[in-house]
Amino acid sequence: MALWEDHGLKLVAVVAVVVAIAVVGGLLGSGGGTPPPSRSTTLTSSPRSTALPPGAHSFEDGDESGPQVKGVKTANAQRPAVEAAARAFMAGYLPFSYGQAAASAIQAVTSQEREDLEANPPQVPAAIHRRHPRIVGVRLKPYAAGEWEVTVTVSDGTLSYPIVVVAGDLPAGWQVMAIQD
Repeated sequence: MALWEDHGLKLVAVVAVVVAIAVVGGLLGSGGGTPPPSRSTTLTSSPRSTALPPGAHSFEDGDESGPQVKGVKTANAQRPAVEAAARAFMAGYLPFSYGQAAASAIQAVTSQEREDLEANPPQVPAAIHRRHPRIVGVRLKPYAAGEWEVTVTVSDGTLSYPIVVVAGDLPAGWQVMAIQD
């Protein structure tokens, strides 16, 4: 009996090692060992994949050359309207965020997002209230069908920082649906 117990323990140990190697190999081979980037957002829906189809390319750098795949031409055509909506939103949102305007001055925003902003106006110290924020850069990235993630870089003369919003193609046109944290 002792012989079988020794062989049984060895067999269990060998099986455990083989399973561990298979699991680790599977994780490394599938990319599972790398955690996905985290996304902190005020959106209430589940996160969406930002992966592009094979052969597609990122629009972050503004380079629209390269192979075209189904849907990319549509995305290229949407870029000017998305950027215009983001800039229209920021034209009202930046003064609002510095305590210089009411939320009602914000354009190209969903009614729900405007209501959220009105319900939570910023508490701005006088030193910040006197600053004049301006847009110094805009990056667009496809987010989901009919939606884009827009990163707007802002400078107020003292600070430079990004504001990330999600814009969607809605019945009323392109509008900011959410401001990400």
